Amino acid sequence: AGTGTPPGHRAAPTALLLCLACGAAAVTSVIGLHPVIGAFLAGAACPAGPASLDAAADRVASFSGGLLLPFFFLGFGLSADLGALPFDADTLVVGGALLAVAMLTKILGPGLCARLTGMGRRDALSLGVLLNARGLTELVVLGIGLEAGIIDERVFAILIVITLLTTALTVPLLRLLGHARPAPSAGPPEPVREQATESRAHGVPAVTPPPSTRAGHP
Repeated sequence: AGTGTPPGHRAAPTALLLCLACGAAAVTSVIGLHPVIGAFLAGAACPAGPASLDAAADRVASFSGGLLLPFFFLGFGLSADLGALPFDADTLVVGGALLAVAMLTKILGPGLCARLTGMGRRDALSLGVLLNARGLTELVVLGIGLEAGIIDERVFAILIVITLLTTALTVPLLRLLGHARPAPSAGPPEPVREQATESRAHGVPAVTPPPSTRAGHP
């Protein structure tokens, strides 16, 4: 007999989570809310801690993120007719104003709050830039607004473009603030290199610790 968890025991929590998410999504859809809200509330209500439930959550997240989430974004891409968006003066003015307001409120607001708590200027701006990125939540809200008739298709398309722009600008803005991509480490750690250099200088053969010792394992 193997020591691993039987397949039936692994499938039961996964099936339970799927049924719970689908049921909650159906309930919120019936009462007039977006199905995503019900699925989120179902996940938030699940207790944290049991290993079997955590493993099931990882399997569900891997499945939904790799297979279902692309179709979700595909649906939004099909509903946003960017080709029919008129690039006239009015559209550029409205889009530019919305983009400026969206970025200033997301960067300066959290940045000022972070400064008041004692965070440095660079770190505070970096926090604002990170919060400036938009994604799934904004798309869900925009879809709800479009279905409810709060915004028309023109404003919907403009806000979709703003969502993409603010998300795409995150990495360039962070690099502008001095956050470079960390370079991959090459060779042994610095203390090992210094020890080898000193040993060669004194004519003593350098002793390189085994890989397990260098990795911090006994």
